[in-house]
Amino acid sequence: MKPKHVSLLVVLLLSVIVFFVHIKFSSTVEGYTYDSYKTFIDVEHIQKTGVPAFEDEFTVGSIRVFYQPLFQYLLAGLTYVFSFDDVMYFLPSVIIALTFIILYSLLNSLVRSRPIAIVVALFTTFHPLWFVMFAKNLIPTLLFVPLLLLFIYVYVNIDEGKAWMFVVLLFLVLLMGLTSALSLILIPAILFYLFLMRLDSMVPEGWENEVGLFIIFFFVWFFFIVHKQALATSGLKIFWQNLPFVLLNQTFKTLSFAEVLATIGILPIALGLYSFYSILIDKKRKSHFILLGFFISIVLAIVFRVVPFFTGILSLAIVLLLLSPNSIYLMQTYVRKTRASYLSKAVVPLLVLIFLVTTIGNFVTTTESHVENIVSDSYIQDISRLKDEGISVIIASPREGHVINFVAGKKNLLDTQFTNVPDAVARFEDIRFIYRSSLETSSVSRMHQYGADAIILSERSKQLFGISEPLFVHPDGCFKRVEGIDLEVYRLECRQ
Repeated sequence: MKPKHVSLLVVLLLSVIVFFVHIKFSSTVEGYTYDSYKTFIDVEHIQKTGVPAFEDEFTVGSIRVFYQPLFQYLLAGLTYVFSFDDVMYFLPSVIIALTFIILYSLLNSLVRSRPIAIVVALFTTFHPLWFVMFAKNLIPTLLFVPLLLLFIYVYVNIDEGKAWMFVVLLFLVLLMGLTSALSLILIPAILFYLFLMRLDSMVPEGWENEVGLFIIFFFVWFFFIVHKQALATSGLKIFWQNLPFVLLNQTFKTLSFAEVLATIGILPIALGLYSFYSILIDKKRKSHFILLGFFISIVLAIVFRVVPFFTGILSLAIVLLLLSPNSIYLMQTYVRKTRASYLSKAVVPLLVLIFLVTTIGNFVTTTESHVENIVSDSYIQDISRLKDEGISVIIASPREGHVINFVAGKKNLLDTQFTNVPDAVARFEDIRFIYRSSLETSSVSRMHQYGADAIILSERSKQLFGISEPLFVHPDGCFKRVEGIDLEVYRLECRQ
């Protein structure tokens, strides 16, 4: 059997292993993430109507929500073949396994070494951040990442004489645009790529300028089409999702270098940065510059806090690992030139050992943060019992909004879709006031303002609003606890 075919069989076998490892980890997670429930609502609406849920029927007021629905359509389509639960449970692991194959193909085209490509692809898909981001977490980023990697693969391997490759490239651009707002990262990445090429006296090919300009104008146009209403009401704040300051600091964290080192890991950063340095001073290839363009764009996005924390860190880790084969190749080449040339074959196994040692502790600490975003089964059971209660609008922390919508079928005052709510900050401040105020009349008045008739006091809302007990509850007052459930739910008995 030819080495190429052996490598292909190995890659397919490893992709199956990647699938089962991620499935095994998912089976240890109790429930789905809070963000997943927004996707569940969208998928259910597409199943029933065939169109995206652009009218938010679960938030108080007339709210129009615009988003890129490709991921939701994919899920909805699969539910016609498989059960809803099976699709939600297995699809993330299937996509990650396919991503491993895409990573291998991309890495092999960058370094022309199958063993190095396989090892780095495994480093990437077994990085703790993959488990944190995508275990029981049905979000559009899950589809966007492999589409972006596939775009980079086609871009660096494009043959000007093959028109079909340009069609594939532009089709991937369209798919990314229909999947996630993260596709905007291509604009600065392409600009930095063209700038770095010219800075190093390398002239981009004619098609690169044309395709680059098309991508930039397409995403700018598409962004304005999708988010024109949000732009009109919130302005540039939509780049920070129109979040209140308190939630902004939670969603878009700023990290020190030590914290980034601990989250991404020593090996990916060391290999990636050394490759960055070697590319700048040594031989350059077009593929190197496109990766550097993405690296600079992602760093700036993290610095200016326009991408959520784990999304930005995962993207940075992926780009660093894509750059790392160059470092591994240089290390092997250097060892071959020494008297210990026989040790050159030990470079890759040694790096695998270092990765395992440095990742175990990182895996434990990183996945602990994932548990905080999981909705427990007990919480779901308690919320489901509210279906039959005579309650119409429930106040809770924004994170819990979509869970309440999907499980109990009740409206909320505010969920995580701040971008499309003109008075989102005012609503959040009112919710905060209701939770923190001991003045019952004031709390009742604000609840009546929004037509709310119940409030949930969960561990998440206690943590968010800095309280340990229901300050708004008084003996013989207007708030009465709903009986029969462990979750603290208080019904507003006083009418306006």
